[in-house]
Parts: sequence; structure tokens; C-alpha cells
Amino acid sequence: MNMNKVKVDNIIVSENRVEVRFSTEGEIAKYFHEEHVFWCEYSIPVKGVQESVAVIPFVSNILPIIWLSDATLELPSLDARFYHCIEDIKDGYRNMYPGLSFRGRIICDNICEYRECGSSMSSDNNSESAMLFSGGVGAFSTLLSCCSEKPILITVRGADIKLGDTNGWEIVRNHTMKTAMLFNSSYATISTNFKMFIDYVELDNWLINASGDNYWHGFQHGIGLIGLTAPLSGVLGFNKLYIASTFNNEQLGQFTCASDPRIDNCVKFTNLDVVHDGCAYSRQEKVDRIVSYAQQTGRYPVIRVCWMHDGGVNCCRCEKCLRTIFEIYAAGGVPEDYGFGMSENELRHSRRNMIIYGFSQDLRKKYWDSIQSLFRKKRPVVLPKELEWIYSTDLKHPYRYPDVFLFNMARETNRWVLKTYWGLRNRLR
Repeated sequence: MNMNKVKVDNIIVSENRVEVRFSTEGEIAKYFHEEHVFWCEYSIPVKGVQESVAVIPFVSNILPIIWLSDATLELPSLDARFYHCIEDIKDGYRNMYPGLSFRGRIICDNICEYRECGSSMSSDNNSESAMLFSGGVGAFSTLLSCCSEKPILITVRGADIKLGDTNGWEIVRNHTMKTAMLFNSSYATISTNFKMFIDYVELDNWLINASGDNYWHGFQHGIGLIGLTAPLSGVLGFNKLYIASTFNNEQLGQFTCASDPRIDNCVKFTNLDVVHDGCAYSRQEKVDRIVSYAQQTGRYPVIRVCWMHDGGVNCCRCEKCLRTIFEIYAAGGVPEDYGFGMSENELRHSRRNMIIYGFSQDLRKKYWDSIQSLFRKKRPVVLPKELEWIYSTDLKHPYRYPDVFLFNMARETNRWVLKTYWGLRNRLR
């Protein structure tokens, strides 16, 4: 008999905060940290939202764990639309991971129809749509597509911006606020521990071998981020939520990713439907749209793509930053105009940094092969001399280059020395 169980013990909705306390039984307990508290804090009051809606952020972030562990989730109440769409969401995961078993069950005391609880924002901010806004390439492309709707821009603290990064969060929050003003929209923010209450080490040790992907990227972040907005939809009444696509239609099915139209578009709660937007465009085409908009309007948005650097700004060293820099050049833009100011040192070591800080053969197939092909065949672009390596570098064998090889060897040697030192130190204690 399966003994894996997660039970919601208490749902607390205060002025701006939702807190869910839960308990676990069985082997599934090792996938959660001991405190067993999940919380979200919102920039607007959510007091008055139904508990059946307030619990959705928690449920959406653990559903894949429940399914993969063949566990039981017990909770006192759940929104009816969300409850009835769960099997469709599960089918999306089954389609993506045919080699895994998605089982488990939900036991709910009350399936509750949604009732409106009224907006807590001013009458000037009564948009019927919202969008998850990270400030990245996909987010800006989606905003260009739906800007006539004046969507509420929702930015999450606790995803790529750590909860403890106060200065970085202020930069990101101000960026969202300025973007909302630029597009005559409003904005809201969410702070949450949704990446802290789960033990990713235990989960990933299991899932990477079983699926080839980790929990955050391969299972959580799509429905997890969407679910966070449920209390906001309950109090603001927007009925459409946009989430920007990661891949285009040609790439769908080639790679695993938790944010996928086969999953996201199935998510429903309150009066809200989700729109997974942008699959018609490649990443380069999204950058093309942003650069074209900027050049036509004179409004140059700061694009925030970096997830490796604290402080809410682009590091201009990691793979994702450098990928975006090349895409902006390919679109006929100047990266400095979009928040990518590279120092002489970053330019000089750009190839080394890109390969050392985040490059993989999977990313090569997804993005870099097409970027390199674009520069070689299509667009005559004037690049800084330090970036001309894009024309000649063999990305299938990136470590053969002296600048990359020597730096990586030094880094690995340093890691070995430190590991040996701490190992000996602990033994001698």
C-alpha cells in the first residue's frame, strides 16, 4: 500500500499574505524541507480571497511531486475549475515524459465554485488580462503582442531574484514599474519561498537520471509561476494570463521544459484562462521584434535575462547574456541600448566566459547553432573585434581553444585543491 502523502493542515490568508502549512508521510517527506511552510506575499491586499483559491499556489508547485511519487494530496478545499483541469495538465506531462509514470490522487473535502471578491486596485487598473513579466526577451515580445489590452505586469521575487537580494529586487521592481508606465499598464509583485520549501538536491538526484531534466526546469516553473497568480486573479478579476513561450513551434517536442503550451494552456482557475504566447516566433525573431519596436518608437527597453548574477542586472559574462548580446547585434541593434554594457575585460574573455558559465551542447542545439549560422550566412553585422570568434569557433568542441582550456583547467584544479583541503581538515578534527 502506498503511504506517500502530503496533507494541507492550515491555509492562512492575511492582508497581503497567503501561508500554507502542511505535513508529509512516507518517502515523499525527503523532497521537502523540515519547516513545511509555503508562503506568498503580494503587493496588493488579497484578504477575502477564498481558501480554495489561496491554496492553488501551493498545489501547483507540488503536483508533479505528487504524481511522480504516486502520492496522495489531502486538502480541505480547492477551486472547482482548477480541480477539474488537473487531469488535462497531467496528460501534458505524460506526453512530454512518456517514460515516466504520473499517478497519485487528490482527496479534497470541498470542491468550491469561485465567487468574486472585488478588486483592491483603483478603477484605473481594471485590466481584464495580466502577464507574467520577467523582463526578458520572451516577456517583452509577448508584451508587444498584447499591449493594446494594457495587461497587469506580474513580477515574481524568489525565482531568478533571490529573496535575500534586496538591492537586486529594488532594481527589478523599478524596472517592472517603469515598463508598466511605458506601456500605460499597471503592475503587481509576488514574493514567495516556492523555490525554498522544496529540497531540490533530493529531487534532482532522482529526476535527472529518470527524465534527463531537473525539477525546476523540467517540471515546476510553468504551472508553479502560473499558480502563484491565483489569489491575484481572485481579487483583481482578470480573466486571461499570458506566459511567454520558451520554444517556438518547430522546437516543441524536441526538448523538455515545464512551460509548454500542452501544459500551460490547460491551467484554469477562478474565471481565468492561460495563454502560452509566442510559439510562432523563434528567440531571434522575438529579439528582432523588440529591436524594431525600439528603433521605430525611440523607446529602448532594458532586457533582463541574467539568472546567474545577484543585483538584478545582466552580468554580460554568462551564456544567456552573451547569447542575447549576439541576437541583438544580429537584429541590427546595439546591446548597450538594451542593458548590456560590456567592459573591455568581458569583451576580451567573452568566448571563455560563455563556455565556462552555462554553455552546454543542449544549448548549442537549441540556440547557438542558429546564431552562428545567422552570422555566417545572412546578416553582415559589424561586431567588436573581440566577438568575431562567433564566425570560426567550433562549438561542438569548445574546450579545444587555449583561452577556454587553460581557464577551465585552473578552475577545476582549484576545486580539487579546496575539496582535498576540506576533506583532510574534517578528518583531522
